[in-house]
Amino acid sequence: METAAFFCNGRLRDSPCDPEWVAAWHRDVTEAAGPVGRHTLDLGDWATGRTDPASDQPDGLHLSGAAFDEQARWIAAQLP
Repeated sequence: METAAFFCNGRLRDSPCDPEWVAAWHRDVTEAAGPVGRHTLDLGDWATGRTDPASDQPDGLHLSGAAFDEQARWIAAQLP
């Protein structure tokens, strides 16, 4: 979460880096998707299943290299 704080001026509370804010955002997006016949993808589960997080996310937050390409292929396969 330290890297995320950089993007929120060091504020982990009352900002988009706040875990409660993130949970509410995910809940709202999921709820909005349902009535229009859509669903969300759990990228967190996808990332958790990876074998080399240090290589996949060198800054601890963002994907890079082959992991980014593999995630793009995984997302594309989920599209109707």
